Amino acid sequence: MANFTFVYDTSTPTGFLVQPSSGQVYQSLATISGTSADPDGVYPNNKKSDMARVEIQIYDPSIDTYWNQAASAFNLGVSSYFAVGGVNPWSYSNGALTTAMISGRRYVLTARAVDNAGNAQSVFGSPVSSRTFTVDKAAPLAGFTLPVSGQAYKSTDLNGGSALTGTA
Repeated sequence: MANFTFVYDTSTPTGFLVQPSSGQVYQSLATISGTSADPDGVYPNNKKSDMARVEIQIYDPSIDTYWNQAASAFNLGVSSYFAVGGVNPWSYSNGALTTAMISGRRYVLTARAVDNAGNAQSVFGSPVSSRTFTVDKAAPLAGFTLPVSGQAYKSTDLNGGSALTGTA
């Protein structure tokens, strides 16, 4: 009879987010990135099956939709994870994502790890595996209310704390 070995892996892997940072405001997301780990097993010799893949999902809670990787659009009404490149480290880039994100909205990004035994991460703590960030593509507006363009002023009119006023 031939000998064979196998690993009985019951430990749950973890996907870690590196970029974007939680609670930050972004104009664009060139790359989403992170790492992953499959912890040592609980049985003798601490065996583990190691990482198979990392998946992410991007959720827009303002319209209750998820990013559809295949269509490059926020058009899925159910939770939808898709595989990214690599496992440790891993990354995801899609220029259409920045285009599809709406300025002023919050988004929730979640990373899910799956090991070679098929154990999938099911707990997503913030900021480890889940992060919320805001997109702001609008340029800031600023202007002067005093001095008024085209008006003439004496130097004494422009002294003091209220000489220059405006909005930002």
